[in-house]
Amino acid sequence: MLNVEDVLGCTFCPSDGIASPADVTSGYAAAARRHGARLKEGVAVTGIDVGSGRVQGVRTTAGDIATRLV
Repeated sequence: MLNVEDVLGCTFCPSDGIASPADVTSGYAAAARRHGARLKEGVAVTGIDVGSGRVQGVRTTAGDIATRLV
């Protein structure tokens, strides 16, 4: 049994949930790798190159990367 003597208020919604941001990020990274993405960790993005209205590359602290998808 749950002791609720010191509970001041609460809410319950059966469709609510929680997620760990680190776990969600790791899951996205794993799925991206499975689909052929190459990820650069520990590198900051400094800019996005756009030409003719489309992404053409990403500028990073480790150099520029030519890509059509970000």
